[in-house]
Amino acid sequence: MSLVIVLFLFNFFNGQSGSSLFESFVLAGWNFFLALPIISIGVFDEDVSPQQALAFPPLYVTGQRNEDLNVKCFCQWIINAVYHAFVSFWIPLYIVPAYFTQSFYLQGTTIYSGLLMTMNAKVILETLCWTRFSYAVLAFSIALFFFFLLVYPFCTFLGTDMIGVSTTMLASDLYWDVFFLIPVAGILVDISLTCIHRTYWPSEANILRERSALNKVDQRIVDISNKKAPTRSSVENESDARAGVRNLEVNNYKGFAFSAPDDKHTMTQQSTTITASTREIATLRVDNFNATSTGRRTDSFAGLPGATDPCKDSEARAHAMPTPTPTSP
Repeated sequence: MSLVIVLFLFNFFNGQSGSSLFESFVLAGWNFFLALPIISIGVFDEDVSPQQALAFPPLYVTGQRNEDLNVKCFCQWIINAVYHAFVSFWIPLYIVPAYFTQSFYLQGTTIYSGLLMTMNAKVILETLCWTRFSYAVLAFSIALFFFFLLVYPFCTFLGTDMIGVSTTMLASDLYWDVFFLIPVAGILVDISLTCIHRTYWPSEANILRERSALNKVDQRIVDISNKKAPTRSSVENESDARAGVRNLEVNNYKGFAFSAPDDKHTMTQQSTTITASTREIATLRVDNFNATSTGRRTDSFAGLPGATDPCKDSEARAHAMPTPTPTSP
């Protein structure tokens, strides 16, 4: 889109004649020079690691709410493209006339190079996960552009407009000034806005990436559903079996898509369920302990000579007491 806007802006300087600022094959190579870096983002890039995606299911909420692709986001990208086009056209417009020759395509290709590098800088900014393929594709894209500039002028059967343009352009310091200055000027605002947004309005994915980068969790996200219960001795297991305690397992969500709780109420219900189960187990163990303690006290009294169980004595005295009869007034 930025390329089309640059051509539109040039119409105010060519007398509305429809002349193109760029040579036809240079213009047609735009998608070839930029296609691979963009494809690499779609294939190799990831906002968070798979372990983080499984451990934090609320990350899927942004997709359910269409927060990544909506009218607002689309308009922001259009405004960003317009800004890049203005910077890539107006700044070089006052630089390229300094060439010792007024070659039309010499100036146009210089503007084209600055715009192309601005788009590559945008790709670098939007890449979140760098792999060897990402580096290779970006380097290949830039190398392909310079290979085209050096080879195309010798392909005279395709056209003669670029003869001598590439050698003159690459040998000039003015070209390299535009080559490095325009991407910096174009991407500086993007970097500033990105830093401000991630600092004051970070998303869940931004927070997780920051934690991983700072090694606060040593890049290892622990899933609470995978925590192993502490081992219990055989005596404790037998005691639980006598008390009626079953092997209760709380199955938490595993982090797959659409398995995250929708709100805090669901999380509260799960927490209440876990607490209730824990209380039931504790109650069973206490009841078993009381019953066992009562039995032990009974056995200890029975072992004494002439001793009786105080519980049984109290019951016997209760039965031996005469029942009072009502008297007539």
